[in-house]
Amino acid sequence: MNVEMAYLLGMILGNGEIQRGTTSTRVTIDIPHKNVQTDDGLDAAIYVQASLVNIEDIIRPLIGTNVSHLPERRSTKISFEKDNNEYVMREIIRFLGGGIRHHTMTLPSEVFNMTRDEKKSLLRGFADVTAYIRKSNIAFGH
Repeated sequence: MNVEMAYLLGMILGNGEIQRGTTSTRVTIDIPHKNVQTDDGLDAAIYVQASLVNIEDIIRPLIGTNVSHLPERRSTKISFEKDNNEYVMREIIRFLGGGIRHHTMTLPSEVFNMTRDEKKSLLRGFADVTAYIRKSNIAFGH
């Protein structure tokens, strides 16, 4: 595994869906705008749209295809489709235990053998699709 694959797996585990067809598989990741506005009154969707360039720069070399994105009112969906025979798709399916939606996916025990950088990357991917923009708890005196 490498850090790019770990990041992608984290995103899929966080809020992804896999739609397997007979010849190809579509991976869709939903990045919710949990708050319509940030604590500063700015549109959260703008932050998500701006971060898509960074996300694509990480995963595009890995998957070898463009990532499409569909902005919606409460979330932005990013997706890509690959042939079932391609190595990257077989590895994604293997690592996620054959789950279809993020809440049915499991990681194999080999995750515990990942390098520290790969573990961090997996957590970054997970946080990028499950966290939201707001002040930290320390700003509220907690």
